Amino acid sequence: MSGEAAIAASHPAFGGNLFVDPCTGCNYNPDVAGLDVRGPDNCTWPGQTASLAVPFVAQRTGVPRRISAAILLHNATNCRYNKVTLSLYTDNDCNGTPGIPLVSAQATVPQGSCELAIAKLHNSPQLTRGVRYWVTATATAAQARLDASWYVSNSGQFAVDLGDGWTEFSAGTPVFLVE
Repeated sequence: MSGEAAIAASHPAFGGNLFVDPCTGCNYNPDVAGLDVRGPDNCTWPGQTASLAVPFVAQRTGVPRRISAAILLHNATNCRYNKVTLSLYTDNDCNGTPGIPLVSAQATVPQGSCELAIAKLHNSPQLTRGVRYWVTATATAAQARLDASWYVSNSGQFAVDLGDGWTEFSAGTPVFLVE
């Protein structure tokens, strides 16, 4: 077992929806477009920003050390800026939004498909089992040129048969893992 794999095995995840689909070999659903994460100087919609947040309930008590997210550039050829901020927030009293920021770190958006942006956390507070938290993806002022997509979890796939055969759909939550 490699050093990184041994660390991951000894520290189970706090929360997430990441798993590798054996049919695609990918840890997110590559069959559907992701959700936008953009800074104001992005290539696709200059002047418009987009940040995303996903809730989770901590599965254990402890100090997280990293956040992984399936974030890829929209157009890696022409829009190459590849830094994003991944953060942990408290919950906003069950109002459906993030509350207070707890810890943030910059991640590099990978060039290849099926790879993850990973933010290594420093000075993280302790998370408490059974408490709801949020993972966010944002572009800081220094990351204003970010133009990326946060892809959805494989667990968001489903199929429907309305009498004429099965059709695959995907509606889901952006994929992440807090370790």
